[in-house]
Amino acid sequence: MKLPFRILLLVLSTIMPVALAEGGIIFDQPHNPVHATGSDTIWFDPFNGNIWQLAADDFWFSQPSRVDRVVWRGFYGGDFYGSYDPPTGVETMRLRVYGARPQDGLPGDVIREQTTTDARRTPTGLVIGGHPEFEYEMTLEAPLSADANTAYWLEVAQVGDPSSVFRWVYSAHAGTPFVVTNGHVPDWVRIPDGPNLCFQLHGVPEPHGLLLFVTVLMACDRIGGRREARWDAARLFPSRRNIAAAPRRVSNRVI
Repeated sequence: MKLPFRILLLVLSTIMPVALAEGGIIFDQPHNPVHATGSDTIWFDPFNGNIWQLAADDFWFSQPSRVDRVVWRGFYGGDFYGSYDPPTGVETMRLRVYGARPQDGLPGDVIREQTTTDARRTPTGLVIGGHPEFEYEMTLEAPLSADANTAYWLEVAQVGDPSSVFRWVYSAHAGTPFVVTNGHVPDWVRIPDGPNLCFQLHGVPEPHGLLLFVTVLMACDRIGGRREARWDAARLFPSRRNIAAAPRRVSNRVI
């Protein structure tokens, strides 16, 4: 087999594990810094006391995929109350992924839940209605395998801090509106004419196609290598039949 072909195989076998390990953005609902919705297990409202609300937005993939990191944006404080600053102590954030209920497509069974106190929180430098905005990042403890053409729902929420309220920033993505549940609406409900929520999913599509391609290339290389070996052997060690069939040179000398 030609040398460049084998170099191609070597390059593919080298970069493919790195690409699969690092991944990239496989789902993106881009930022729209105009407003946000509360997603917090408890906060103090001066008009209503301790209240809660959870928000979720849907996602899906056109091919089987593996999610290993989630990024989203948000800020703190109500429109007329609460601190606009992040918690001064430890902040607990919870991530949930739900399957879709067959009867209405809204969030159903929880298929992944992860709670952490070390989600990365980085100021974006933007201010939305007086609220400094932050970007958050959580790496999953184990990759989430998602099926193709299947609806899932993502929920992120601050947990257990009545003195702080987390709000999830809107997205410019033109998909189905996000859903909420709270003390007044005990089941999930869509926000009429509502927006989407800002988040990114990082990971890789399942590498079935690329693995098949590399496997075919390797098979071709092996077949080609065997053919070359047989051809070289035929030149170095010709059979008796080939020797007998070969034309003889007649000497000009007279004996």
